Amino acid sequence: MSAPFPVPDLSVDDPTREAGNDFGEECTAPAEPEKPNPYRQTPGQALAKIGRLGAAIPLDGLPMFNDLSEGGLRSGEAIAFAGPSGVGKTGLAVMASKKSAELGRPTAGYFVDQSPGAASVRLGQLFGLDRGQLEDPKKFPEAPAALDRLVEGLPARLFFTDVDENDVNVTANAADLRLVAKGRESTLIVDSLNLAPVAKSDADEERLRIRDTALAIAGERKRYDMAVIVTCETNRTAGPFAIYGPGLLDLEHRVDLIATVAESRAIGHAFDRLAVMFGDPERLVRAFLVKNRRGKKGSWWMRMDAASSAWSEVPPDEAEAQLREDGEAKTAGKVARDAPVVLDFLKRMRVEGKGSQSTNEVCQGTNLSWRRADPALEALKGKRAIYIDTTTKKRGTKSSWAVFDK
Repeated sequence: MSAPFPVPDLSVDDPTREAGNDFGEECTAPAEPEKPNPYRQTPGQALAKIGRLGAAIPLDGLPMFNDLSEGGLRSGEAIAFAGPSGVGKTGLAVMASKKSAELGRPTAGYFVDQSPGAASVRLGQLFGLDRGQLEDPKKFPEAPAALDRLVEGLPARLFFTDVDENDVNVTANAADLRLVAKGRESTLIVDSLNLAPVAKSDADEERLRIRDTALAIAGERKRYDMAVIVTCETNRTAGPFAIYGPGLLDLEHRVDLIATVAESRAIGHAFDRLAVMFGDPERLVRAFLVKNRRGKKGSWWMRMDAASSAWSEVPPDEAEAQLREDGEAKTAGKVARDAPVVLDFLKRMRVEGKGSQSTNEVCQGTNLSWRRADPALEALKGKRAIYIDTTTKKRGTKSSWAVFDK
């Protein structure tokens, strides 16, 4: 027969009960701290939360961005880089992930918009590896191993999440990153918000999925241990889908830049900073910081090096000069292609006996818009191939064109 379970005599003054329980066992659980009432938070307590923001993550080669963002992105903050496809958002996110790991922050890149391999190629280029070898691992099997060795040498772990795996989502990625970080500040990269799934959301509609993911990211940053960097697409119906040329110089005065971002209401509310990018990454990109909760707004010019995949800032005067030069070269190329068509048309119309033609008739006869026909006519006039004929012009026309008789 087993011994009876001991029952303490509560009438006896046992000194062990003062430091433990009724069986003499020591109690080690700390007292539950009093939780503050969230409805009675003072303004000073709310302001103190800003002090919880972590160390800044500057982007190398972009001093204007670092200045506008007060040194870079911090834990407890989220930034979205928006722009049309091909403007360089993924390359910028990869550069930020490498910088984050170099600063000792465990970093996870969640690349949904492109395969992890494409992002890894850009990372390898930032380390100085050859792009051709990185893109052909069958022929150059040592390239992936070389990249992994370089990544292992970073002060903190850097992962690129494989989107081909099942049940991978933003929320789970953030949770796994915290396990790796073990209390340290970390960085989550999401490319892109338009495609990234989030836990507890089965929405097939892009608008609802973006909303759910944006809200999930906002919840992650409020824990003040993680910085979140996200890319997203622009709304094709609200602004220029892709633009490169002199129009970049005054774009902010002609287009509602925030409205160009897809689902801008959800993204605008969830993120602390929102940057919109337009241009050609290998020539010029202009980025606009259109929302900044802690700091000023502004814009900067930048360019990506095709060999190293690194970004560098371009001075405004240099950017303007290049835009003008590229615009003139583009116009010259169109004129060189269109001028012979216009000249041939005028020669044929003259031969057929219809006389000189107005600019509108030139457009109709060549199927060229006036934006193309007019520069071609001016170029032919400058070369003295055609002239304005005022003697035989048709009634009601402002000018008529004729070909010089050779």
